[in-house]
Amino acid sequence: YGQQEPVRWKGMGARGARWRMPMPPGPPPPMSKAQRERLERSAARTERLHLAGLSSIAVIVAGLALAAVIILALVAVIRP
Repeated sequence: YGQQEPVRWKGMGARGARWRMPMPPGPPPPMSKAQRERLERSAARTERLHLAGLSSIAVIVAGLALAAVIILALVAVIRP
């Protein structure tokens, strides 16, 4: 207990076997170009999905607001 750094694991293996070994102390190794590109694509995809989710939520809210306006208009017409 106390101030300990969490253990980071590095996957290793050969011929389908998988072992987990603790990462060596110190800063993490620099990412390769492919890893950096994959990280950038992942971030862009996350942002696109977030924007798509927000736009679909906006459509739902707009539909509910339109339904409320129509119901209020009908109530106003029915009750003089």
